[in-house]
Amino acid sequence: MKQYLLTFTLLFTVMLTTAQPFKPGNILLSGEKLLNYKLGVSIYTSEKPLYGGALDICLPIKMDSGFFSLGGFYGKTSMLSHHNYPYAPIPNAHYDYNWDFQVIGGRIAYHYDLLCIKHLDTYIGVQVSYVKVNFNYEDNYYTWLNSNPTYSNNSKQLSIYKPPTFTDKFHYNAYAGVRYDIFNILGIFGEAGVGMSSFQIGASLKI
Repeated sequence: MKQYLLTFTLLFTVMLTTAQPFKPGNILLSGEKLLNYKLGVSIYTSEKPLYGGALDICLPIKMDSGFFSLGGFYGKTSMLSHHNYPYAPIPNAHYDYNWDFQVIGGRIAYHYDLLCIKHLDTYIGVQVSYVKVNFNYEDNYYTWLNSNPTYSNNSKQLSIYKPPTFTDKFHYNAYAGVRYDIFNILGIFGEAGVGMSSFQIGASLKI
């Protein structure tokens, strides 16, 4: 019985040994998927997942028993808003709004061994992102009217919808994350935040 108790105590002690896996000089390459993100478009009928990649460097700047990291992020996604003209004289009359987004950001985080679990990295940070948007507008009813001027001049159909305006802008995000090293160089992580994205998951490679 004493041997089992001693073995359990040793294992528990090893698990709780302070071992910050992200140290000065380490570089993290991450691939991630952002969930429940906000880019300024509230009405759309379909969207592609926002996938991105990040690079983080652990700096030799120590505060208490933790370290700071500096990194960058790049991601892409698109959204589509499809609408039909219900009373148009041509079949399948519709107009589409399509937004293609590119997200370029910089971030800083503080890594602190909060839970004292080996291979576990806990951190908090902030990110500033510049969101560049390419907007495309397609309207087959409007195209048809332009090619049929006689009908267009005499028509009292509903007016053509005009595309909304959308400008590039900055987005801000504060987050808290947990990363676990499955192997010495390979890890998985999750981050919860407020701002542009409320949750993201991914995998990382430490070099």
